[in-house]
Amino acid sequence: MKTPIINLFNCFVALIMSALTAGPNISYADKEPFTYGTGNLMVVVERDNKSILVIDGTDLEVIKRISLPNATQPHAPVFSPDGRYYYLMGRNGYFAKVDLLAQKIIAEQTIGTDSRGSAISMNGQYIFAGNYSPGSAVIMDARDLKILKRIEGPETLVGGKIRASRCASITDIGGVKDLMALAWKDAGQVWIVDMKTAPEFKIIKKFKGAGADIHDASVSDGGRYYMLADHKGNHVWILDAYKDIVNDSTAYKGSIGTDPLPHTSVCWGEICFETNG
Repeated sequence: MKTPIINLFNCFVALIMSALTAGPNISYADKEPFTYGTGNLMVVVERDNKSILVIDGTDLEVIKRISLPNATQPHAPVFSPDGRYYYLMGRNGYFAKVDLLAQKIIAEQTIGTDSRGSAISMNGQYIFAGNYSPGSAVIMDARDLKILKRIEGPETLVGGKIRASRCASITDIGGVKDLMALAWKDAGQVWIVDMKTAPEFKIIKKFKGAGADIHDASVSDGGRYYMLADHKGNHVWILDAYKDIVNDSTAYKGSIGTDPLPHTSVCWGEICFETNG
């Protein structure tokens, strides 16, 4: 929701450029500091190279490659509301804040040992990040990545042992309601955090029975509908953030076919396209 809108054609071309030019031995001459807004910038994550490319959306030129030497498989990026700051994590629990105008890392944090998924609050003040290990969600100050709170996952029986459930994904939902949805993979639960209660970050709702192996989540335009894929089933768990949270109603499970392993979806208005593995 917070990612600056980019031209899909330009993005496609940029990805091709990234594939052709990726490599640790390639360097680029730095351009002069930006004197325009950030809405025309594109960022490509080079996962295996532990780096990102900042690309000019007008001339499709690479502005700079920024190295992330401490990040294993960097992923799950989010932008600040103004598009200037870019946050992303490595699967090893490394988290970084990048200033796209200064073209450098300006803050770093260790949030866990195995991490997935991140989101930013509507006002851009708080960053949420999820952990597989230890099973938890972390809330950070977006300015310096200081950890403000850690939410432990619900205890779940996994492989014959009781442990905190892994956090599969974190998604900002509800639009102006400013809510965060925490999806607990092993427990099949979704917890809703009201961002307006900061710095307490109160959990106002806990939904159970979302699925046997919940994973990727998406949200419709405006943030009303939250869609969560169940990897071990052929359904998508759908939450109406305007009604279900207030009225204590049950979220809808929509079948997407006979094959399991649904993944992320893309929404256009109220029409959503769900991928199936």
